[in-house]
Amino acid sequence: MYADNFLIFKFYEIQKQCNILFLCQKSIYQHSTPHSPCAIAPVIANAVCSIAVIFLFIPFKHSFRQFKLKFASLKKVNISFKILLKIIYYSVPDWLGQFQGPIIKVTANVLLSKISSSLTQTEFNISTLGIVSQMSPLIHVFNQSFGQAFGPIFGYALGAKNWKRMREAMLKTLIWQSGTGLICWIILNIYVDKFCYWLMQGYEPQADDVSFGFRCFNACMPVMSCFLCVNDINQMEQKPMKAFLVQISRLVFIVVFEAILCLTLQDQKGIYYAFIIGDVLSAIIGAVNFTERYLIYGKLEKGEINLKQAKLKHLEITNQNNQI
Repeated sequence: MYADNFLIFKFYEIQKQCNILFLCQKSIYQHSTPHSPCAIAPVIANAVCSIAVIFLFIPFKHSFRQFKLKFASLKKVNISFKILLKIIYYSVPDWLGQFQGPIIKVTANVLLSKISSSLTQTEFNISTLGIVSQMSPLIHVFNQSFGQAFGPIFGYALGAKNWKRMREAMLKTLIWQSGTGLICWIILNIYVDKFCYWLMQGYEPQADDVSFGFRCFNACMPVMSCFLCVNDINQMEQKPMKAFLVQISRLVFIVVFEAILCLTLQDQKGIYYAFIIGDVLSAIIGAVNFTERYLIYGKLEKGEINLKQAKLKHLEITNQNNQI
């Protein structure tokens, strides 16, 4: 079922980006505003995704018919606010991860408005950034798929204390994700100019800016594997604060360097340079965290350290409960 849900999500993302690509390109060709077709794109994506969900649900229809929900008794349920607060606390890193894009984009839009000499230039720069940020997930979708598939495999192995399996999942995810990212990066740099020229219908000034933006926005794609994986690692180890700090590092780096470079250079290119610097610094933080945990699991596999020394106290508590 997880694989089907994951497939639905990815199918939706790809379909949405393809619709935005097609409809925006069509609107440019017709010299009309791109806002209307971009608003229609999610509607089309939702419709197509709904069809996909129905087809994926059909094989499980027989099982659901046989499933009977039983209630033991209707008793008053005591809500534990301590548990609710803990759930909220653990969800903060993922919540922040979802809001990184909007926060970075809003900051960039404000800065672009400040450095632009006219309303026309402001709209030009903001629309260029919008195209780059909206289309880039289509490039990342295959690379990020490995990171999202890594979480359940790693979590299951951690619960089973299968250190060898954990290290194997980490290493293979790193290799495949980095390799896929490198391939996508090479293809992007080879064809991005032609693609942007086609997308802008031969309007060279904006095609050049969009092409530059794509290259900067995705410059660190081959080296972001560790950063994408450590959030799951820290969450599975029940270290939400560590996961939060790692996630927020990229947001802070990009926003800070957006402000510094954009206002210093007085050019929209400062926004895109900030993505490169922010991604490089966050990739280093992710690599250090990833390597440290990989070595720790190696020591656990060899029996050189115990769970307490590996800072995995929650697994010790699980062991004690199982013995009881």
